[in-house]
Amino acid sequence: MEQRRDVQGLRAVAVLLVLLYHFDLGVRGGYLGVDMFFVISGYVISRSTLTGIQKEGRFDWRRFYLRRIRRLLPAISVVSVATALASLLTLSPFGQQQTTTKMLLSAGTYISNIVLIKSGYFALDSASNPLLHLWSLAVEEQFYLMWGPVILGVLFIMRKSGARIRLLVKYVLAATLLGSLGLFVLFIRYEPIVVTWWGFRFLNGNGIMPSQLAFYLPITRAWEFGAGAMLATPFWTVRTRIKHHWMGDAGFVLSSAVVGVAVSGWMPLDETAVIVAVVGTVGLIFFAQYVRALKFVLENRAIVKIGDISYSVYLWHWPIWVIFGALFSRSLTATFVAVVLTFVIAAAQYKFIEQPIRKVEKLRRIRGRHMVAGFLTATLVVSLMMNQFTPAVAKNLIGTTQNELDTHIVDEPCAGRMYTLGSASSCWYGDKKSIGLAILVGDSQAKSLSDGFVAAARNLNMNALVFARAGCPFMSVDAIIPCEKTQWRADMWAAIKTLGPKLVIVANLNYLYTEEIEYEIYSRAKLRVSWGNETVKTIKRIKSFGSKIVIAEPPPKFSQDFRSQISLFNKSFALEPFAQVHERLISTRAAERRAIIAYGQSQIFINFDDILCSETDCSQFINGKLAYEDPSHLSKQGSLAMINKIADAIHLVLDAK
Repeated sequence: MEQRRDVQGLRAVAVLLVLLYHFDLGVRGGYLGVDMFFVISGYVISRSTLTGIQKEGRFDWRRFYLRRIRRLLPAISVVSVATALASLLTLSPFGQQQTTTKMLLSAGTYISNIVLIKSGYFALDSASNPLLHLWSLAVEEQFYLMWGPVILGVLFIMRKSGARIRLLVKYVLAATLLGSLGLFVLFIRYEPIVVTWWGFRFLNGNGIMPSQLAFYLPITRAWEFGAGAMLATPFWTVRTRIKHHWMGDAGFVLSSAVVGVAVSGWMPLDETAVIVAVVGTVGLIFFAQYVRALKFVLENRAIVKIGDISYSVYLWHWPIWVIFGALFSRSLTATFVAVVLTFVIAAAQYKFIEQPIRKVEKLRRIRGRHMVAGFLTATLVVSLMMNQFTPAVAKNLIGTTQNELDTHIVDEPCAGRMYTLGSASSCWYGDKKSIGLAILVGDSQAKSLSDGFVAAARNLNMNALVFARAGCPFMSVDAIIPCEKTQWRADMWAAIKTLGPKLVIVANLNYLYTEEIEYEIYSRAKLRVSWGNETVKTIKRIKSFGSKIVIAEPPPKFSQDFRSQISLFNKSFALEPFAQVHERLISTRAAERRAIIAYGQSQIFINFDDILCSETDCSQFINGKLAYEDPSHLSKQGSLAMINKIADAIHLVLDAK
């Protein structure tokens, strides 16, 4: 098949848009370049397949899929394995390397899109996933698996059937693609309605939203490939001829403007932008072949060359960007170097890997199954090596392993989910014949303290019970609407009243609700006063049940999570100034303490500053071990380091008259 230079130019435009978006170079809708790729791929693969059928009079299944393997697998193999090996040296062994391993195993089997469904392309941790972009290649390959048989079946029917049957086939295919588009729009535009449907409740309960299905599934992306295929398949094509050159130029300019509007961010970047980008790309493919005055735009030699290496550019740009972000600050200089490096490596891969595999006779003799087996073997070996190496790196860097960090005394149902008093029996820790019961209650701060609390209670021969729900403080503040509308707090009060504990420890990330969350009608000052008042009310109510109370203040809050930054290439554990760390804590702490003092209580506070901070600096490490799981929550090791602190506070309160 004769290659259309203008289509290669369109490939270049699409990959440049994606690169500009990922490198934060001001193109808000640049990710729509992937949608352009889908349209272009649908056109190219359909045109190529139909040309082959017309020449040979049959559809060669073996050749069809072998060409796809030769075209795609060698390059993705090199990038995947090289990225995984580089991640061992440059990325954090906590989360990032595990993510890379998972994506590596899914790359060669082209199921990356399925693996990513639960997290999502725009998730907060996506920026640190060096193989995130492989999802689009998985969608593309899954479409090819379906499209070959569809083309063969349609052509067979078209040749053997009458006019009515052929017309029916056209309508069925058109309806199928419109149905794909309909699902895409439905899952995004009407997501809140879709999640209420019976069939989606299970998925939603496992963290999967319809919009993620729309983004990652080939069935909801098929209309984009089909839009390109319509231009190549004779049973769909409307035979239109552009009689005047200016008409081709005008259509090309209009189509370019449509794509430009979509990617510029001038319109909402939602499903509408995707549809507009697809329509514009279809127009570009159609009109480009008739362009004369603007022929140089897409058939410029430099643009065509970029189109030739666009596959390798796409493969390499994102791993390079992630690794650069881990090693250097993302300055303009670093971005420039990353761009240059992307094109240099991509050009080298195109010349020494892509082209030889397709054109050198000895390499062409390598069977497709041998390529697949070789890649799967390589990924498996590298994955096993990473699984062995990563824990050792983690141990060396922070004095503990990921498994040790993830293994808690208090299990997740007791420390992170909503539950009722009836289910509390599974959350008891200690001896039921102990000297008394202590309850820890609060939000994620209580959860992060739970291991140290339970260990301290056991040392004191006390029974321990943990009630924690992330994002829901035990103090009632009117502005915290989501929690006010649940039964969680009412259930906790019922538990305290019914169980009659000797001691209640209340732990909340108080500054989160009074300093950081934005509210339209509540000022910071008002929220701090409200928090102090609610603290007093909480103390009064707990004491009315005959229980004593301790307020556990949040630990120092850091500006960054060192665990996500460290690697073998970056071993620096910078301290943060004491004043900077406490900046967001001071106001809320002061308001809370003033209210309690005004109430006339010599209330005991558990404060962890002296363990984590000196007079000048604060550290996320205690005795060489990481004490934080994120900038504001203690890890298991950090929580256990507070045993004596918690035990002393319990002693003081219980011994007080």
